[in-house]
Amino acid sequence: MIQKYFTLIILLAFVASCRPEPVATTQVCLDIKHHEELMPNTKVYFKYNDTVFPGYDLNELEIFDVQFQVDENGQGCFKGIPLGDHWLVAHGRDENWGPDGAPIRGSIRISLDVNRYSVDSTIYVQEY
Repeated sequence: MIQKYFTLIILLAFVASCRPEPVATTQVCLDIKHHEELMPNTKVYFKYNDTVFPGYDLNELEIFDVQFQVDENGQGCFKGIPLGDHWLVAHGRDENWGPDGAPIRGSIRISLDVNRYSVDSTIYVQEY
């Protein structure tokens, strides 16, 4: 009988000590820069799980999986991005160039995996 109680206590201690690990949330934080100045309100298009550059064609935005916009300071953090290799394509305007501003664009490729849940990066854009 003592052996049964001892086994039960060991089993309960084992079950109580097995707590699931908290699930890490992925996060991508970006600065959008043109000539070393942060570019406010630039849109960033994410193409998930693709190693081939998706291009800059604004008429084919449906190929992207999600769209975000950086804040008025040209910075933004986006959570819940799936693990994998992704392309980020930025489109916006540099209002410091001429009366109408200049269209700008740029891109980077990032990778998130079980060893890297967070990326802090800069997308350098240029006028086109």
